[in-house]
Amino acid sequence: MAKQQQSTPAYKSVRNRLPFFLFLSASILVIAAVWGALNQGASSLLSLFHHPDAPGRSSQFAYSVFTPTQSTLWLGETANPAHKTPLATIAHRDGYGPRASLSPNGESIAYLVLPPEGKDPAAEAEVWLINVKNPKSRKLAAGFDLYSAPVWSQDSQSITLRTASLASQPASYGLALLDTKTAERHDLVQGLPVLGVYPIGWIADDNAMVYATISASGTEFHELTPSTGAHRLLLSISGGLARDFRVNPQRQQLLFTVFDPQHDPHYRVEVFDMREGVQTSILQDPKAFLSPVWKPDSGLITAGSDPENGRLHGGIGSISVGVQPEPSPLVSAPGAFFAPVAWAPSGGVLAARRFFGNNLGHIVSDQVILLTDAGNTLRTLDGQGYVEFVGWIP
Repeated sequence: MAKQQQSTPAYKSVRNRLPFFLFLSASILVIAAVWGALNQGASSLLSLFHHPDAPGRSSQFAYSVFTPTQSTLWLGETANPAHKTPLATIAHRDGYGPRASLSPNGESIAYLVLPPEGKDPAAEAEVWLINVKNPKSRKLAAGFDLYSAPVWSQDSQSITLRTASLASQPASYGLALLDTKTAERHDLVQGLPVLGVYPIGWIADDNAMVYATISASGTEFHELTPSTGAHRLLLSISGGLARDFRVNPQRQQLLFTVFDPQHDPHYRVEVFDMREGVQTSILQDPKAFLSPVWKPDSGLITAGSDPENGRLHGGIGSISVGVQPEPSPLVSAPGAFFAPVAWAPSGGVLAARRFFGNNLGHIVSDQVILLTDAGNTLRTLDGQGYVEFVGWIP
């Protein structure tokens, strides 16, 4: 995972290597400052259902272990913690780990890395491809933003990458589509003068993709058709900072969280139906929700929370879209709180991150764990460094 600031000493602050939602506090301060300047001028919440996929049935997954100057990609198994296979050892600039994404067919991993001699993580990251079954890496291209992970097309034939020019005033962002076989590049959007651009995923017919832009006025979701260059505004959230973007398995609904300092409660989990154009607020609370994810073939959303969140109280639970939930956390522990990462394709095992600390502003340590759909800890992913979950092998 990418280090967020060059001025921070490498490998000394765990928070510098945590996923995007852990930089929530910093993001809030930035957006709040901008807004302040502008203003001066299912049934109830469902527990995780038992699934016929018993814990003894093994699922494969990819994960990475970060150390200051190199990281390792591994292939692991849920039922056999001792059985793991190294896929690649990746050298990188001190403190700047790779951003990796597993293809939908489970055959390839695309990863961004700032090489040891690299200086600008926002503009000099290289993108590499590795075959999971026959681990060989090949470089595809260079000149991308390390801070945004590759987003695969559903056919596993291309990836969308972010470009950035932070030296210009104002800073600008773009998106590029890269064919993973030929390395042919197609610039989708360029020079957007916003606070951030985030590729999200492809919609049902695989002809158009969805991306988000964040600016001082809020968040916008756009649909882009690469073959024609056509753009369409899907949704605008005035005054809200959206994050944790996820397209559902059917690629018809968009899941995200919103921080909105102008309205109470400040935090929301929302779903936008891209077919019907309907936006639904699923959960609301004065404190943060963390990393909601879709549960395969169930219509359920699994969310985590800050310990001070009044709906989930630092625990994890699943909610049904379209049903007013009555939250009761499934997984909770004193002195810890949780954030989902991804369900296994079977829906029987959940990868999650467990944080030890009082809240998002005070994290002592964290670890990646695998939970059964009954909420029991199946195993902890250990490594001689910082561990990140990459994806489940279908």
